[in-house]
Amino acid sequence: MKIAKTENVMTINNSSAAGIILGIALTILGILILTKTSVFASTQTWVGYAFLAGILVVLFVKSVKITINKDASTVTVFSKSIVKKSTEEYKFSDIDRVEMRMFKKKENRNRNNSLVSLGTVSYSFGYQFFLMTQKGEEIDIQGGNKISYPKPVFERLHEKNKQIADNVATFIGIPVAEVDNTSELAS
Repeated sequence: MKIAKTENVMTINNSSAAGIILGIALTILGILILTKTSVFASTQTWVGYAFLAGILVVLFVKSVKITINKDASTVTVFSKSIVKKSTEEYKFSDIDRVEMRMFKKKENRNRNNSLVSLGTVSYSFGYQFFLMTQKGEEIDIQGGNKISYPKPVFERLHEKNKQIADNVATFIGIPVAEVDNTSELAS
């Protein structure tokens, strides 16, 4: 998430570059497996088809640009993927608050990124940011990204993430609500 701000305009950009790179890499790997190159000669064909799911990643991952304009008192959300573009506009008067949600996610891997042994539970924690309208609509500031971290990193990032929420709220002139869902298990 990149934030740029002038006196009257704040922009929040969430790029899909990493998703596109991952999708292309998966697609290339799938093609290499399906063509049975010498490296992948013994690999099952269905594995190649599974990696071709990278095409779907490339098609549907989206970039989001949010423009908050004080002069016009509007929030404009422009999102685009290869298959779809959309623009939504909200008036400041329709926006109730910035909501910073903290979540807990069960992980199948440990810190060394190896499989967790049976009976071992591992969790990561993360943040999501939303502008909430008075009608209960959620305007996702992060563009659908749900990034999680080990607990020590999560705790160190708390002040930084709180500052992001505070900056957006102050710019619009609305409050921040922190929703702590870390005691619940989010899948």
